[in-house]
Amino acid sequence: MADTNTNAKRPDDDTMNALAKTAMSLYQAKNNAEIQDILKSSYSPEAVFEDPVVYVHSGDIAAQFRALAAIFGKVEVNTEDMNPLPAPRTGMAIRNVQNYYIMGRALSIQATTELDMVEQNGKWVVAKHHDVCVAISGSVVNA
Repeated sequence: MADTNTNAKRPDDDTMNALAKTAMSLYQAKNNAEIQDILKSSYSPEAVFEDPVVYVHSGDIAAQFRALAAIFGKVEVNTEDMNPLPAPRTGMAIRNVQNYYIMGRALSIQATTELDMVEQNGKWVVAKHHDVCVAISGSVVNA
């Protein structure tokens, strides 16, 4: 796992906001090429993705987002706000609602996405992408 950055150096707000928006675009990526472009440009090669269901490293992150695109006909992510993570962490906490649609049904997940960022080779990238589920509503299965 890539270590979170605990030194005093921090990216500027524009850099953190742009990186956060790019990371959040993974949820709506339509194909493998788009997913790979986002991961290569914005994630550490040793990055970690964690949500309530999985904990995966590097190349397996792409598989997680390919599965989203394959399973759900449509995914919408509505960002409510973005704030810097508290020191000593470097990154953003993004409150959001993730809406997943399949066969006319919807699943809505309220989450806080925490993105820990590190500087690698003079560029800021995501080292850890952690979705913390706050609430779930709806169902994609018949009761």
